[in-house]
Amino acid sequence: MYEGSPAEMIIRYIRKKEIDLVVMSAHHRSRMNEFLLGSVSARVAERAGCSVMLLKN
Repeated sequence: MYEGSPAEMIIRYIRKKEIDLVVMSAHHRSRMNEFLLGSVSARVAERAGCSVMLLKN
């Protein structure tokens, strides 16, 4: 049904629905792991175009 990376799908939904605030859980990762593996919450926070609240899990 849905195709693409999770971050891209979330970002598309945010823009389509004109959402003002997104609240997401963020897993604790080291900077190196995040750099190498990427993070859905980090990508969404960078590209959402609205406020994103990340809650530490």
